[in-house]
Amino acid sequence: MAETRIVSTSAGPVEIVQVPGERPPVLFFPGGHCSAKCDCGWGLYTGSGHAVVSFSRPGYGGTRVGPLSAAEFEPLISEVCEQLDITVIAAAVGVARALFRCMRSDSGFINDLRQGQDRWAAARRDVLSKVQCPTLVTGSPHDRGVSFAHAEDFANAIPDAQLVGLDSPSHIFWIGPGRARLVSIVRSFIDE
Repeated sequence: MAETRIVSTSAGPVEIVQVPGERPPVLFFPGGHCSAKCDCGWGLYTGSGHAVVSFSRPGYGGTRVGPLSAAEFEPLISEVCEQLDITVIAAAVGVARALFRCMRSDSGFINDLRQGQDRWAAARRDVLSKVQCPTLVTGSPHDRGVSFAHAEDFANAIPDAQLVGLDSPSHIFWIGPGRARLVSIVRSFIDE
């Protein structure tokens, strides 16, 4: 099990897990009720030789920076990367939901619910429309827990995003028979 570490930032402590690798790091943001220490997919990247820095989002694990949105949290991510001497990354990855065995919501879930309200939709779309890096969006039309429409909405809002529909029966893509295809898709995308 990976060990967590607290990094001090201008807004408070940010909890991370840093996994070494030979290739440039992937910044990983677990979704659902997960903190940095839950491998809810980052094994896809370490298995390809990438280092990983997994972040507990605001209100999860030991991250205590207030109820920040993703856009408000970004400068703190930059501070952490600077302290870790990270100047180049392979990818930044966010997960919609994850493994329930790793749940530790704390105040993060309330923050997630607040940001998920319809009144925040315009702000979310505005932030997504400003993404200026290659973006891979995955989802499964067979997932009965998270609608594929969410993936389609992300892909439509992010300029030049690539949407890949997976055959997985749930949003836990990194487990099960679809894993090999997902690994291939992710490796190809990162190596482009």
